Amino acid sequence: MTDEPNSTDDAAALTALVTSFESYDQSTTEAREEAEKARDYRNGVQWTDEEVAKLKQRKQPVVTDDRIGPKIDSMMGLEAQRRSLPKAFPRTPAEEDGANAATDSLRYVMDDQRWDRTRSECWDNLIVEGACGVDVRVAEKNGEMCIEILPIPWDRMWGDEHSRAKNWNDGKVKGQVLWMDLEDAVARWPDRREIIDSTMQNSGASGSQTYDDVPRTRWVDSKRKRVRVVEAWSKEGQEVYYTCFTKAGILERMPSPYVDEDGNPDDGVVFGSCYIDRDGNRFGVVRRWISVQDEINKRRSKFMHLVNVRQTWGNQVAGDKNKIRDELKKPDGHVEMAGSGKFGEDFGVLPTGDMAESQFQLLQDSRASIDALGANAAVLGKDSRVQSGRALLQRTEAGLAELGPPLDAHKQFQLDVYRKVWNRIRQFWTAEKWIRVTDDERNVRFVGLNQPMTLGQQLLDEIKQQ
Repeated sequence: MTDEPNSTDDAAALTALVTSFESYDQSTTEAREEAEKARDYRNGVQWTDEEVAKLKQRKQPVVTDDRIGPKIDSMMGLEAQRRSLPKAFPRTPAEEDGANAATDSLRYVMDDQRWDRTRSECWDNLIVEGACGVDVRVAEKNGEMCIEILPIPWDRMWGDEHSRAKNWNDGKVKGQVLWMDLEDAVARWPDRREIIDSTMQNSGASGSQTYDDVPRTRWVDSKRKRVRVVEAWSKEGQEVYYTCFTKAGILERMPSPYVDEDGNPDDGVVFGSCYIDRDGNRFGVVRRWISVQDEINKRRSKFMHLVNVRQTWGNQVAGDKNKIRDELKKPDGHVEMAGSGKFGEDFGVLPTGDMAESQFQLLQDSRASIDALGANAAVLGKDSRVQSGRALLQRTEAGLAELGPPLDAHKQFQLDVYRKVWNRIRQFWTAEKWIRVTDDERNVRFVGLNQPMTLGQQLLDEIKQQ
């Protein structure tokens, strides 16, 4: 932490970081709104309030034939089935023992941090909103250096607006956004109370609502007394700095305590992306399904409406048209002509079966289109057609090939996390340490790290290697 929060260097750094964050916030507003829409569709919220109001006004049913949610659930299950444990490989025969120790250490950390749950959350964000991230940090607990892997929700991630790499490493800055209660922020930074209070006085409107945690303001929530705190890992020359700041000033700033495999300064977060368009916006697989899903919902609603209503014609001789129309809506309705009115001459029903049939056929075509996108029925084990084993295998391989980019992006994201964790292990696990590498009580195995070695043991190892 800097000793002089109001120094010239800190003032310049604050201006640059605030400008970078607000520029990212404004330039990605539409992309984040689209990501929010993708999450709504994944959760089955697929009609806007305006559309629902119009349908109710026309007395048309609001029907949601959700095809996106089950597809995402199936992809979540597919990821769970394809999980694998991290494994380190030696580059030379002499490094085989070190590779085994690295594998045991990685698996210990991943098990301790419940990595399976975290990477599933990241996979969900990756395929729906298009971006995911984790914070890999080191914390001292009970005298030991513990490595933590904390998921970063997609709507808390931010970075260089000009970044085009899927891991965001080509940008100058990346980090996460936090909303903190005023008393929590003061308790964490008691010597920065003046900065926090100054930020609370600034209640400018936000350009977007994505980062807001209930409040709809930019840097503060005056009603709940909450303040927005931004964490940033920035590349400044040959150094990497960690900065925690608000609108009014820097709360914490220091050179990065982490190094990469080459000994160079390293940041503390890992980001991943599914797809990136030409404007640098990140998106997931749901974007391609939204228009087809809208067509399915609207065609099914229209089909049901045409089936349940009747279009009529008539003249004044037929009688009360509203009463007759209400009777036609009933399964057991009874229509009586007034006076000398005759059905077919003074009153009649217009045939709309062709319109309903057309809507139904188009509905079936839309369903087939969305079911063929992404994970198909063969991949998900839902293909009810009788086919040969070879045909099923070909369809399964075709479906997996289409899921190749998202699966590959998630695989690369996991690899980046493993590298980051291993670098933290090498840097901070310098004392003697014993780790348990199996949960099987019948096959308990402990591995000792950084154990002292006698001269005789060293000579014996050298002879074995020779």
